[in-house]
Amino acid sequence: NVGILHVPSYSLVAEPLASTSLLYIKAAQSLGAVISLDASSTSVLEHFGVARYKSLIQSIQPQVFLCNEDEAGLLGVGVTEGMPGAALTVIKRGAHSTLAISQNNEHCEVAVAPIANIVDTTGAGDAFAAGFLPAYATSRDIAQAIKHGHALASRVLRSPGATLDAR
Repeated sequence: NVGILHVPSYSLVAEPLASTSLLYIKAAQSLGAVISLDASSTSVLEHFGVARYKSLIQSIQPQVFLCNEDEAGLLGVGVTEGMPGAALTVIKRGAHSTLAISQNNEHCEVAVAPIANIVDTTGAGDAFAAGFLPAYATSRDIAQAIKHGHALASRVLRSPGATLDAR
């Protein structure tokens, strides 16, 4: 049984992977799984087309949409509005607080604890998703889930490449 399906936008913008990904999303939705999409990169969004991408997200209706500050700016989402079609938009803003906006425009902002000895940022966004999604799927406590995402991302930031520190 699938409880969470997390799909990067890289998987949604080129065939044949896009069609296959959409089939898996529909199957997971029919099983009641939490569907999470990640914006992936501004270059992917620009190449695919912002309006076309926003339409695609609206058609998928994910429970969670994850993006960084640059992707949010390109998509026109932020403090006043989340990603159209997504029940919850989470904007990771590096060392600045993480912002979550629900479909009914409720906001949650969680500060990021300072991280000493950052070695590499590779994989930090994926680590955030890996910490955030299971906590959110089981509790629906947005602030607590963001804290779990921060905790795992901070471990990756202190390690070379997309790996976890020994802690």
